[in-house]
Amino acid sequence: MRSPITHHASRITHHASRITHHASRITHHASRITHHASRITHHASRITHHASRITHHKRVLPSFHICCIITTLCFVVVSRIDKQFDISIGYRLAVR
Repeated sequence: MRSPITHHASRITHHASRITHHASRITHHASRITHHASRITHHASRITHHASRITHHKRVLPSFHICCIITTLCFVVVSRIDKQFDISIGYRLAVR
């Protein structure tokens, strides 16, 4: 028959082995959680970047839009003046 000391030593070794196994599993899960946290942080950073760009464009686009309208109006006015000028030149040439 085994001595009580050997029996207790065997039980302690068994428990130590189980603790080591669980510690290993916890470390593995912690590593996976860290990996996912890193990916989430990366995506959050990209979302923030895009949100910043959208905000920037919301600020910039109205002034760009106004510039486009002014440019179009100028083009219309100039083309009308040009047309009037062509008509008056044509009229003068016809009268001669």
